[in-house]
Amino acid sequence: MKLCNNCVLIIEDDQNICDECKSYIPDSINWDEMENKFFDVYNQFKGKGEKYDFIVPFTGGKDSSYVLYYMAKKLNARVLALTWDNGLIREKSWENIYRITRNLNVDLHIVKWDHVKLRKLFHATFKRFNKVCYCPFFVFLASSEVAITKKIPAIITGFSEGQREMNHSFSLASQEIEKERFFQTTSLWETFFGIALKVYDDESISKEILNEFFEKINHIKNNLPEDIMYPHFLPLSNYVRWTSFAGLEQTLKEIGWQNPAKTVSHSSCMIEPIKGYIESKHNLNELRAEISYMIRCGGITRDMGIEELEKMSFNTNKPPENLNMFCNFIFIDENQFLKYLTAEKTEYPTPELQQKAEQLKKGMVNSISWIMGVSQHKAKFY
Repeated sequence: MKLCNNCVLIIEDDQNICDECKSYIPDSINWDEMENKFFDVYNQFKGKGEKYDFIVPFTGGKDSSYVLYYMAKKLNARVLALTWDNGLIREKSWENIYRITRNLNVDLHIVKWDHVKLRKLFHATFKRFNKVCYCPFFVFLASSEVAITKKIPAIITGFSEGQREMNHSFSLASQEIEKERFFQTTSLWETFFGIALKVYDDESISKEILNEFFEKINHIKNNLPEDIMYPHFLPLSNYVRWTSFAGLEQTLKEIGWQNPAKTVSHSSCMIEPIKGYIESKHNLNELRAEISYMIRCGGITRDMGIEELEKMSFNTNKPPENLNMFCNFIFIDENQFLKYLTAEKTEYPTPELQQKAEQLKKGMVNSISWIMGVSQHKAKFY
């Protein structure tokens, strides 16, 4: 395997530089102008909520910590930090969450689900799709429920430039469009998880798990108040740049942030090395593309990128050190993990269900595009 001399993408033997690096042109964006545009957006929502005007989905990682710092300290916004307990957030990330919200004097709301049902959901989606990361879903579900019930008009997310592969065409949508996206996204995710849960022969188990995650949001959908405000999802990285890891780390020290995993990309969740290992085994390039983007725009060095891939269990036959933890979390052993990882994923109970699943993936791309604030062709769902 040969890597690009500039980034960490895989190239052909007769290449030295990947096509992405060859075609890369440093952006000419005036970030001061972009930030001024965000101030205009900010003023549209300022004072429009009851107690809070903004939600910041907060994991204790570097990006969401910066967004909370920016909103609470720089803008002095009426902001609510929101965390979802998926059972996989690192202990040091939880320490960041409590310490930073305390230091910034920001209220914290934690959304929790039944952990046994949560673990069964992870089991089903890994067995069916080999997919283990659902941050966009948790951001959507937890934030939407709280935003609607507490009448908070905007959700400012911390999806980074690297995750979004940058897209500056993002713009605010009308309430009518946000309503359509809200209903469509809820339905799509419920259908997706419903298909995954077919791995359980007992339909009552599937129903109980779906109810755990969707009963409340469906009740909200069926009992919407007349003055409903459908929340807007806005990625701060569309308007404000914080790509330099060294500079970001220095800024975040002011509010007590500590790197939970000694990584430069994803640090808050224990599942990241598992995700990296799965991506590597399936020859997927999501993390490679994200890290390569960070290298091209000067956020990290290539050596740091290579080290990051190693920490994320890329390109190694050695399973992640925390594989046993993850296997216990989803009620399997390591042999079952490897069996699921190498099994064909086209075995659905019926051909009709398989066709439905393939069609659903296309809809999921639209859903993730909306939540992350990216153009549809850059959104990913595998």
